[in-house]
Amino acid sequence: MQSKFLKCALLALLLAGCGGGGQSGDIPRSRTFIMDCSSEGDCGGQIKDYNAFNPYLLTGITKTGWNFLFEPLYFYNAYAAKDNVIPWIATGHEYNEDFTEITVHIREGVEWSDGHPWTAHDLVFTINMLRTNAPELGFSTDMEAWVAEATATDDYTAFIRLTAANPRFMFSYFTNNFDNGIAIVPKHIWEAQPDPVEFLNFDLEKGWPVVTGP
Repeated sequence: MQSKFLKCALLALLLAGCGGGGQSGDIPRSRTFIMDCSSEGDCGGQIKDYNAFNPYLLTGITKTGWNFLFEPLYFYNAYAAKDNVIPWIATGHEYNEDFTEITVHIREGVEWSDGHPWTAHDLVFTINMLRTNAPELGFSTDMEAWVAEATATDDYTAFIRLTAANPRFMFSYFTNNFDNGIAIVPKHIWEAQPDPVEFLNFDLEKGWPVVTGP
């Protein structure tokens, strides 16, 4: 009997502990803090770019996950003892002897989410779009400073001529290293946009954003 009483008492305490501290109407206004976030910039920590999938916008940290959506040429695995640069969209690349020219080989069979093939033209378009829109887009000043020429010699081969020797160019800009790196976008979508600086890249009816990732 005593054991049953103790169990009932314990259950009552647990139920009391799970109950709230009263209804919100019981709390006086003088002890209630209300934040009005109706005006832009009033409240910090808000995700306001939910409809912006342009990975180059200079709006600070974006939370739309573009780094998962636009797969890179390479991934970097910092936890691997060796072979920590993993070819992804690219199958490989070569520098010339003085590290001023790069030939990039693109993996065949990769498709964008709308079924268009992923080709060297997408890489070249991305580089040149950034170069010609500096300093208005992320990484645009880097591409303007480092790239003298970017062309596609065929659908799966890109040629990049640098302004100066840079043996770390591919690692610095086209290898996903802890989410750092340049997102490569589909030429057939972006070349039709009048201004990439204003393009949000979000229209569900059109199937945007067109990506390669999940």
